[in-house]
Amino acid sequence: MSRFHKTTKDTYEDPEVVRAYIKRHTTTHPDSIETLEDFANHIVGKKLLDLGCGPGIDSYEFAKRGFEVTGLDYSEEMIKMAKELREQDYVPEFIVGDMYQLDRLFYENEFDALWANKSLLHIPEESIQDVLLQMYKIVKPQGMVFISLKEGEQGTRIVKEENYSKEIEREFTFWEQENFIQVCEDAGYSVHSVEKYINFKKVSWLQFFLQVVK
Repeated sequence: MSRFHKTTKDTYEDPEVVRAYIKRHTTTHPDSIETLEDFANHIVGKKLLDLGCGPGIDSYEFAKRGFEVTGLDYSEEMIKMAKELREQDYVPEFIVGDMYQLDRLFYENEFDALWANKSLLHIPEESIQDVLLQMYKIVKPQGMVFISLKEGEQGTRIVKEENYSKEIEREFTFWEQENFIQVCEDAGYSVHSVEKYINFKKVSWLQFFLQVVK
């Protein structure tokens, strides 16, 4: 684990930061409901992996819509909070795990769909192909995959922020649209569509709707 990768993980293990993260993203979450519902409507089957699920906000939304959801995050504190947010009628399965080891954690073709909302942005450029290939392996043929990333001058760098009750540091990898499309196609995905949006912080995001071609 690189020093910068460890910095990001330590940030997500801080209970104070995680509580601030939940408060902040629960407030802004309604903006992404339309995207979530659009993705859900294109899924054939019910078994879904929320990759990098954080405190499980999206996991619960998918569960409410009848999906059998597994939420995976490498932060023990995030998974702890996800379980505490539990809603009795809609219960995803939450597990602590590393997205670098998906082929060890899950069976081949186990999921009908995979949702990676703002989670692969912590994967360095040189490692993204390996993670995409592991994702590809655990999703069924013709299964749907959603990925959202920060758009910008391509590269990995540390970003400091002060909006989580204190200053935090996280490692982000920024992507240019055509470059990430090429990486996805090289890994075997078909790119259905790409959407861009700019959030309330004036950050530009890329949203990729993919299908596994086997």
